[in-house]
Amino acid sequence: EDALYIVDVASGDYVKKTFGLKTLTSAIWSPDGATIAFVAGVQQQSDIYLYSVRTGKTEKLTNDIFSDQNPLWSPDSKTLYFISDRADFTDGTHTSETFKMWDFNHTLHEIYSIDLGTKVITRITQDSAEKTSLAISPDGNKLLFVSDKNGIGNLYEINLSTGLISPKTNSISGITQLSLSRDGTKLLFTSQIKGGYDIFELRFPFE
Repeated sequence: EDALYIVDVASGDYVKKTFGLKTLTSAIWSPDGATIAFVAGVQQQSDIYLYSVRTGKTEKLTNDIFSDQNPLWSPDSKTLYFISDRADFTDGTHTSETFKMWDFNHTLHEIYSIDLGTKVITRITQDSAEKTSLAISPDGNKLLFVSDKNGIGNLYEINLSTGLISPKTNSISGITQLSLSRDGTKLLFTSQIKGGYDIFELRFPFE
């Protein structure tokens, strides 16, 4: 089974955590340092889990037939953004016994949020293009994401208050793996050039 490793970068010491889960990906630490979110697959579904650093307890945040991926914390650690194929099925109750997944278009991935206090899931995007990576502004008002809306993975920005989406790049080589600095002034991403993947920096991505 996959394991979660927490590494002390100064000493190199690490702690290995296992949860009885076969697959575990996309671990991401909350800004307040209290919780690590990750995605784990159990049988035919993948869900978001929360691991409490202080207590060592694990909570299953989503638990339905749909696939959830790429979790991202809000700056205040109260909301998780993620990408899912769930369309408008946001109540979190559908299972393989109650939902005909074979009669559902699961190829479309949109951006969603889940409030950690209420567990309410909200759909954010509606354009049916493939989404693959997320980053959030320091004030929590804007999301950067990768979408293939124009045929290849490019960078877009959405204003979470107005819902307005604007393109930020027009690359002919797909963009992946967004990583935003804490102050929001530098965005790193990968893109393929001359047969290999390299890391690129985009300065002041919200300007």
